Amino acid sequence: MDTYDIRKVVNAVNADVRAQDIADTFLALGYIWTAKGEDHLYEPGIPSLMDYILAIARDRGEPI
Repeated sequence: MDTYDIRKVVNAVNADVRAQDIADTFLALGYIWTAKGEDHLYEPGIPSLMDYILAIARDRGEPI
């Protein structure tokens, strides 16, 4: 998952919220981790979060 995926989901819910702020909060809480060597790619700290984000993208017909 990259910041673009997070931005799509956040903007769909509230366009006034910065996606990076959400990513930073998720990182701090351990919901996601920065992928090794990539500051813009994330791995799920909690796999169900990744499933949730990807399901929203699939429901909207967006490429994954």
